[in-house]
Amino acid sequence: MKRISRRTFIGGVAAAGLTPAPTPTREKLYEFNYSDVKLTAGPLKDQFDRVHAHFLGLDNDRLLKVYRQRAGLPAPGEDMGGWYDKDGFVPGHTIGQYISGLSRYAKATGDPATYAKVKALVEGYAATLGPNGYPYASEKASTTWPCYILDKYEIGLLDAYRLAGVESAKDILTRVIRGAIPHIPGHTYDRTPNSPKQAPYDEPYILPENLFNAYEATGEKQFLEMAKLYLLNKEFFDPLSRNQNILPGKHSYSHTIALSSGAKAYQILGEQKYLETFRRARAEPDLRLDSTALEERRYHPSPPAAHFPYRGHRRPPSESCRRDARSADDGCPRSGGGSALDPAGTAWRTAIQALLFRAGRNLQHLFHQEDLDHTHRNENSVLARWNRSMTVAAQNRRLALIPAF
Repeated sequence: MKRISRRTFIGGVAAAGLTPAPTPTREKLYEFNYSDVKLTAGPLKDQFDRVHAHFLGLDNDRLLKVYRQRAGLPAPGEDMGGWYDKDGFVPGHTIGQYISGLSRYAKATGDPATYAKVKALVEGYAATLGPNGYPYASEKASTTWPCYILDKYEIGLLDAYRLAGVESAKDILTRVIRGAIPHIPGHTYDRTPNSPKQAPYDEPYILPENLFNAYEATGEKQFLEMAKLYLLNKEFFDPLSRNQNILPGKHSYSHTIALSSGAKAYQILGEQKYLETFRRARAEPDLRLDSTALEERRYHPSPPAAHFPYRGHRRPPSESCRRDARSADDGCPRSGGGSALDPAGTAWRTAIQALLFRAGRNLQHLFHQEDLDHTHRNENSVLARWNRSMTVAAQNRRLALIPAF
């Protein structure tokens, strides 16, 4: 029997008017809606309910007080304390995160009280916006942390609009971003010892993800251009896309968010280098986020303080933190409420999981300060717990269960 080549066979098929079956297209990943998943029992349901109750129990007047004080409005309620107050380390910084978390709970549960609380906080915050939409709680906030805090405002208002149905949040989002523009840098830069002295820890490179989202929500081309402006291309995406490992020494929390911005950039812009970054990372096990030890030498060599989530910030806890460390809503950072990512070696893979599912930023929500302190002394002893926590975190992100920080 005469053998025929593949080329000859395909040519014969074409000549006969036949075509090979089309290759099936791969379905794209997408996020579950928060209302698509229901928890029925178990430890995740317990955690879900506890956090929901905590967020619902937050006093609106306390959350809005520092903003009302700045706006010259009546400001009832107790101070939040800790970082949150006007002279705190990051004044008014978490209001966007609370609005975001409540919006996600509203969508997940359908609870009318949660929807109402989101609307009340958005409207209360909007009433404090200063001339030209000035969004910050104090001059210190707009000087030392303008990008870091703006990103939190954005996610709160985006989630209020998209998940909780607060229609006014879209216009407020536009006002807030434009009101922040005079206070954020006109270029991106990495977080290094050479950062501007007035804002040594600020992170402009975290902005693109939610600026892209704001562009999608509002159609404002200005926000698209801003998102492109703040992408950390030269120092971050360009070398990573070429398989150069520049991650050691990076700040795990903010540079993971920068990677989320890269994922969003690929989705919006279609530029291959952002996709190539993730392909390289998945294929290269030695790419690591390993920032903690370097940051301790670089910024503050003194021992860690118990209540500060960034291990580089070595400041004693405020009196309100010491006095009421178990209070749930006094504005003090909690153990497990935003700790820097552990350098034990799985942070990069976890970051990729987070990026692929475009979920929130609650990895550090799962840790306890004692774990981090122990990790600092002996990182191998906590590796098993880290891996278990990361598995849960990835599942939570995928199923949209926990409000993101």
